Amino acid sequence: MEHWKGGPGFATYLGTGELEAASPDVRDWRTPEDCARLRDIVRLAALSPSVPCLFTVRDASIRLLPLESDGPMRFLAIFERSPEKASPLATLSARRQQTARLAGLGLNVQEIAGDMKLSPNTVKSHLRHIYEALGVSNRAELARVVAAEGHSR
Repeated sequence: MEHWKGGPGFATYLGTGELEAASPDVRDWRTPEDCARLRDIVRLAALSPSVPCLFTVRDASIRLLPLESDGPMRFLAIFERSPEKASPLATLSARRQQTARLAGLGLNVQEIAGDMKLSPNTVKSHLRHIYEALGVSNRAELARVVAAEGHSR
């Protein structure tokens, strides 16, 4: 798991689901939708506080642990970032990645073949496999995938 700023993020919740305190990185990460979902999960956890609770919200895995308390029921939430998703291009061979990048940058089949010292038919074959592997159907969609990964010529 990846961490926030050197370690996991933390928050404490009352058994009612209300946030009591949170580390700044967790406060910045949460959206209103996350807050509502976390509130509901804490309320459910309060029904069976002895059962460990591990769940995912967006890109974070969250462990919810009951805290010993003389007052109202409280929970400690430990937030850890989920590993980043692999690059779509990473599923391709090195030659197909290069072909995809060049095609995504707007080069035509002849230009790609010249750059890579391949026959145009080999480039066309690579492109068919690339489209299928990435789930794209045209150069514009391929260009978006390449651009999202920050590639330039």
